[in-house]
Amino acid sequence: MYSTLKRGLFGSFFCLVVLMSAATAATVVEHKMQDPTRPADFIVPNAGPAASTSKELVLTSIIRSPLRQVAIINEQSLQVGDAIGEYKVVQIVSDGVKIQSASKVFMLELNTLQIKTAK
Repeated sequence: MYSTLKRGLFGSFFCLVVLMSAATAATVVEHKMQDPTRPADFIVPNAGPAASTSKELVLTSIIRSPLRQVAIINEQSLQVGDAIGEYKVVQIVSDGVKIQSASKVFMLELNTLQIKTAK
């Protein structure tokens, strides 16, 4: 009798863990990935003439490591080969991202802000 009770409790516990995992996974899938390096009060600056070439695409961050390269464009994490709208990420370098559409190839440049340091 004790082993039957033990198996029943284990089965109930296992089902509870599976249900909690499924609920957590659904929440993670629904959550929109945001740039982890972006300050909470960051306002995207006007990128000037380069922005008119790339329409609505705004590059805010580039994360590079020996294992992977990620560009944050319009608050989406993208790697080489990924698409955003009609555009495809072709190359990620330290200061920009090469983008390709059906009719053209262009470079989105990372907007470098001047940071003043205390003297």
